[in-house]
Amino acid sequence: MNGPNCLTCAFVKGDNGRKETSVRNVIKLKRLREFVNLRFRHKLSLATLAIVSSFLGATAYGGVVVGDTPIGDNPQVVLGLPSSKNESSITVSRKQYVISWNYERRVPEWVAWSLNKRLLGEVTRSNVFRLDRDLDEALVDQNMDSVGPGDYRGSCLDRGHQVPSGDRTATESDNESTFQMSNVLPQSAHLNRRTWVSLERFLRRQVLENSQTLQIYAGIIPDTKSSAIGPNTDIHVPVANFKVAVFLPTPKSKLKKTQFFVVNFPNLTSKGTHPVKDHKQACWDSEHTVRLDEANRQSYWREHLAKLNSVEKHSGLKFEFLDDAHEMTADEVDQLIADENKKYFDLETQTYLQPSAIHQSAP
Repeated sequence: MNGPNCLTCAFVKGDNGRKETSVRNVIKLKRLREFVNLRFRHKLSLATLAIVSSFLGATAYGGVVVGDTPIGDNPQVVLGLPSSKNESSITVSRKQYVISWNYERRVPEWVAWSLNKRLLGEVTRSNVFRLDRDLDEALVDQNMDSVGPGDYRGSCLDRGHQVPSGDRTATESDNESTFQMSNVLPQSAHLNRRTWVSLERFLRRQVLENSQTLQIYAGIIPDTKSSAIGPNTDIHVPVANFKVAVFLPTPKSKLKKTQFFVVNFPNLTSKGTHPVKDHKQACWDSEHTVRLDEANRQSYWREHLAKLNSVEKHSGLKFEFLDDAHEMTADEVDQLIADENKKYFDLETQTYLQPSAIHQSAP
């Protein structure tokens, strides 16, 4: 297959069935080829690489990549990308984000994107979920397919964005890209509409109101008991969904060093139960949980603050590129929240003011 948006997806065709072994083997070879191309700018055939891989193990950077932007040219790769021993994934590289989509679990393993003022505009929410055709084309030759917008029907779980719609509002195409089904995973309504969205909005406010520039990573903590939904009960429901928010030093941010914090959200109902096992409560939450109002500045996410080494242990991912960055302490995160509260909380009315109200009352 040689589609226009398939950068390196010439799969080895098998006889029949879901040829996961063939995919894994080709992924290994293509990882090595991309590594060699990036490092040494040589072009080697798959046959040559098969010989080399027997000596080198073929575990280098790269993988099968689809999308409109080569990894090496992607503006979303500011710091680096997580590494994983899991070989059952395909990378979706677009100018709006980078996704590692796990074709065994059929959800994104991790997603990376940047956030700055240039990416935030006035475009409204598309709200049209769609099949990721680039990813689907890369899977079809192996008798596999990607996830469609109707595949969550009946689960009472939300199609939870990893890259938020609100983080891509500069252009319509940017916003529409966040509704690709490769960018979503099953989240409980309680998670998606309350704690998860509270962090999304906090980070956008840090960009808009404090001139911060961010690199953000989201990913899953897999459920070892393999809970799943979908027509074939093969869309994995993670036990938790984490986010790593990295603050980059820029002249406007006034930061002297790269720093970050980690939040790990349990994927549970409002009663603290498993959304697949407690389907009745998941459905009640889906019907009654209202998405937080834009004016709500409460930091509901704070109670789920975590440490990077714990997330790495349970996700199987490694963030080596953050080794020299400063992981913020709980006190430092609390100060970040307190600074915002001090600026926007009206003691007289006991309500949070919108930035426009602050600006209008300024001398």
